[in-house]
Amino acid sequence: MTSDYVALLDYLKLDKVTLVGWSDGGIIGIDMAMKHPEKLTRVIAQAANVTTEGVKPDVMTNKTFSAYINSAGEAYKKLSPTPNEYDAFVNQISAMWMSEPAWTAADLGKITVPVTLAIGDHDEAIKLDHTERMAKEIPGAKLVILKDASHFAMLQDPEGYDAMIRRDGGQVINPPSGAGPFPSRLIWFIGSASIRQDLSAFAAEAGRHPGFWRPNLLS
Repeated sequence: MTSDYVALLDYLKLDKVTLVGWSDGGIIGIDMAMKHPEKLTRVIAQAANVTTEGVKPDVMTNKTFSAYINSAGEAYKKLSPTPNEYDAFVNQISAMWMSEPAWTAADLGKITVPVTLAIGDHDEAIKLDHTERMAKEIPGAKLVILKDASHFAMLQDPEGYDAMIRRDGGQVINPPSGAGPFPSRLIWFIGSASIRQDLSAFAAEAGRHPGFWRPNLLS
């Protein structure tokens, strides 16, 4: 999936970005930091894991997580060109969660891009001690524990989440009216389903917000 994001940056003619990734989007951000550091100024990864051991075994039976999966299914029906394939998608991505990623401490130790790792203090999916270990193994990584937040911190505390991105994302620019100040050349990848959207949709969204690319999609 990382290759899709690299292709997107090339399509948008962006040399470097601060990448904010949630869940699978955070994993892809870490993968990009290892494989394409020249594309990044920083990675902010929330609720990411680097091995399958970092995922809580009861995540799929957690009521909050299950409710989100169901809610996302309704959005999927409205947004996806294959609206009846959500169950198949969930089965495929669940199988991926059980087998990937599988990075070692040596792999993480080669990262040279500045990385911020964020996790809610009661995340339903990712183990806190796993994120803490990631912060020790990625050189210079910053650990942020989001108070009173879970896997869905950006929905539960959008102002606090925004503040974290502004603080750790780098230079702030003056965006178009109504867009609000955000880090320069920041692209937000929300989860994994966003790669299934056509690149032209990303480009259209980018055109409406010069200097700030945020695909308005749900995973």
